[in-house]
Amino acid sequence: MWAKADLSAYYNQTAANLAHLLPTCTLDQILSGIDKCAYRISECADYVDTIHDVIVLALSSSANFFVPEHSKDFFKFWRPEDLKLLKEVAVNSDKLRKTAGKPRNGLLYQRKQSSRLQYRERLIKEGTTG
Repeated sequence: MWAKADLSAYYNQTAANLAHLLPTCTLDQILSGIDKCAYRISECADYVDTIHDVIVLALSSSANFFVPEHSKDFFKFWRPEDLKLLKEVAVNSDKLRKTAGKPRNGLLYQRKQSSRLQYRERLIKEGTTG
């Protein structure tokens, strides 16, 4: 969950991982060597694959340390009680409208729209989504 990640630590660790893992010869030097026939294309392809693997390893190992992994609903219990009640009202009014055949006007439709709007406005006020 990137929203809860320690991004500065992630960036610093990734930079440290890349500084220690990348070979001393740069990709630009290898690719310019193709023009001069200093390297075979298969050598260059192997080098590019190695660089790719090193970058992926650096990114994923840093993410494992600094990006928390939780289930989708893990942080939702922190929501205020009134927000939970607004969601419950919105869900119940939607279920009631669906039971009545999903009318597109009338009292059930207005209740559904009103409760949905109140819930969404409260989510925006809290700075959360979902």
